[in-house]
Amino acid sequence: MTDHLSRWVAAIGAVLAGLLPWLMGDLEVVSRIAVTLGVLMIALVVVVALLLLDRTSANSGLHTEPFSSALEKSGGSSAIRASPRLATELTQGDELLDVADRATFVGMTFRSLSAALSGHATSPVNLKEVTLNVFALPVLQLLHPTLRGRPQLLEEWRANVHSTIVGILAASPNLQRLHVHLLDADPTFTMSKLRVPQNDDAAPLWCLRWTPVVEGIAPNRMPTLHLESKDTDTNASDPMFVAFDDLASELVERRAIRHFPILRRDVNYLRADIAGFVDSLLEVSTHPLVRKRDIPFSVTLQAPIGIVPDLHSIQPWELGAIYQRFVARDGVTSFDVNLDVANRRATVLVDDGLNTPRFEGNVQGDHYVGAFALLVLGPLGGREVLMVDKPKPGWELDVPGGKIAEGDTDWSSAVHRELLEELSFHVSREVTFAPSAWVYDAKSRKEGKPVIAGYAVHYLDQKDADYARAFLVGGAEASGAKISKVKVDRILERKREAYGSGLSEEVVCHAPLSAMERI
Repeated sequence: MTDHLSRWVAAIGAVLAGLLPWLMGDLEVVSRIAVTLGVLMIALVVVVALLLLDRTSANSGLHTEPFSSALEKSGGSSAIRASPRLATELTQGDELLDVADRATFVGMTFRSLSAALSGHATSPVNLKEVTLNVFALPVLQLLHPTLRGRPQLLEEWRANVHSTIVGILAASPNLQRLHVHLLDADPTFTMSKLRVPQNDDAAPLWCLRWTPVVEGIAPNRMPTLHLESKDTDTNASDPMFVAFDDLASELVERRAIRHFPILRRDVNYLRADIAGFVDSLLEVSTHPLVRKRDIPFSVTLQAPIGIVPDLHSIQPWELGAIYQRFVARDGVTSFDVNLDVANRRATVLVDDGLNTPRFEGNVQGDHYVGAFALLVLGPLGGREVLMVDKPKPGWELDVPGGKIAEGDTDWSSAVHRELLEELSFHVSREVTFAPSAWVYDAKSRKEGKPVIAGYAVHYLDQKDADYARAFLVGGAEASGAKISKVKVDRILERKREAYGSGLSEEVVCHAPLSAMERI
């Protein structure tokens, strides 16, 4: 009662203050009402603030409440109190992680875990399975409550994510599986979920550490909530554990679109270039607020005299007609494109094979430029190509790729980015994709604007082919889309039949027959 006496005194005082204007005879009724409402409103704000203070104090008591340690299985008792994760892991290590055999993390930059591993403050020698869910760097740069706008954030993210991956691989000799998931979600919390086996036949101990991320409060000052469960399926005895576990699981299921295996002993896979892999993720995100916008190109046409009546003002439909003549081999022998991505210009080069004098003219309207890759695996005669099992109007399958967007330095970099975003497929930056064929669409079904699309033919080396078969094909865990292997001969047969029957549109997929014939 004494704890709330000051609140009662303040409330009674506010009521009396609100009544004072009615005891003064020289005030108008309107003034009395205004003064009374003002006093009561101030009193209400004070009461709400005091209630929030009480709740904060109560929550602080919850955070400092000790909970049983995973080391109870050895007969001992060690209470782990809530404290900033960074301080705990660097000064005392992480006794739970040291005895866990399975770990799932949700992190921003993994600064504390990276430092603990590199400083040997923790030794997770028993780990067999680890999943690192890391928030995408572009999301942190824009939306993190305390880290956004920091110029050193990029280097911190790069160094610590790399150090954490390398540190876990080095410190965990029994590790069977390590995956990295890229999270495209607002950064609101960090979390670790550990499974600690018991010495007897009892169910393993599940431990959940949850740290909210709040505007204006540094991450190393935010206390961590500790929860645990001893249920086999972790969903019965502790409603709080279930609630926080479900929140994390739903976030990962909805927004961890890109999965990247680092180590999989069951298929004898270990990612080689960890540094290059981490670098490839620095700009990857499809979060609505940071997704890169497709950039429009101005287009000029260089063509022989006579192919277009007026080379000074060319409509997209006229260029589309020229492309159809090229497809039908009707007086147009080549259709090529030169790109200047920096200046957002594209030049379409058309030839008739007759050395006719050439002129240049502008094509009206902005155009988008597509960058697609036909990823080929298998020996000659039995070759297959990777397709996305995503039917679109007129096509059964989709070709991996997309449009050149802000930040792409050239056509090849756009293909690299699209493969990462769409397939979670990291191809070495030493690979340069080059278009083998072009398509011109005067009015794209999807965009409603003219699109110039290029198609690269890329033969996967043995390492990338094995990765594709193990982790991409059939909607496997690494890919955000269902990927199919399709026989090249089957696609060629269908397209040639369509061309022979007079169809002017591509069938099976939007890659042109001329690109498929290059395989």
